Amino acid sequence: MVMMELLSELIGNRCVNPPGGEMRSIDTVRRYLRRRGVDCVVYESAPGRGNLMAEMPGTGGGPRLMFGPGHVDVAPVEKPGEWTVDPFGAEVRDGYVWGRGSHDMLFMVAAHVQAFADLSASGFTPRVGLTLLVVCDEEDEGAYGTGWMLEKHPEALQVDYAVSEAGEVVFTHGEADGGFSPMESGFVDAMTRAVRAEMPGVALVPETMPGRTDFRYLRPLGVECYGYGLYDPETPRESMRVHGPNERVSLKTLELTRRVCVHLAMEFLEFQHP
Repeated sequence: MVMMELLSELIGNRCVNPPGGEMRSIDTVRRYLRRRGVDCVVYESAPGRGNLMAEMPGTGGGPRLMFGPGHVDVAPVEKPGEWTVDPFGAEVRDGYVWGRGSHDMLFMVAAHVQAFADLSASGFTPRVGLTLLVVCDEEDEGAYGTGWMLEKHPEALQVDYAVSEAGEVVFTHGEADGGFSPMESGFVDAMTRAVRAEMPGVALVPETMPGRTDFRYLRPLGVECYGYGLYDPETPRESMRVHGPNERVSLKTLELTRRVCVHLAMEFLEFQHP
């Protein structure tokens, strides 16, 4: 299974919240990682619901980075008659993967998982650690996802920086009711360099997300959290549909986000030959 097939399977798992049933997609990610030799731990927070964590330990000290929390639950399809494709068919058309959750945020989960697997198989050893966290229940209150992890397994959230839900060639540094992270820092500089590895000369434009994400659980812990990815610059604005009909994401965006996550980890974690 390649990254696009991972995204397609996540869409097809129909982890609509409520009621969730996210263990279908957690198992999909677990199988994907284990086929690539990556160990991971699954925490079942309720029947049919769970969260997954993988760690790449570092050889020394320093700040830790997290890919995530990335959520595998998706919003309900409220107006199926307005869709021109099966919302859970994961149809690939015109360079896009179509389906509920493709944009919010299954493509980023797929990119994080693939980037983590690529880094694990790369032959490099990080000086400091990298965590991958995939969760359930973000579309509701997070009581079985990041909130549950914070209560039951707080050690999993002991990181210094986290990257998750994002938008275009920008980064989100805060949200309406979830606090803010610095707009200027050494980590932001590393994010900028990682983007410029793919698009020389571009700048990161800070924005505030109007809604809320699972970062609201992390910022009070002192974790600097950013929405971060890299969209195909040719993506038309009207195609960026979140929770609406005909939600889709371009294959180029999927690949660019994977690449920029690999660049960021290697930039920030100072990978060295073992």
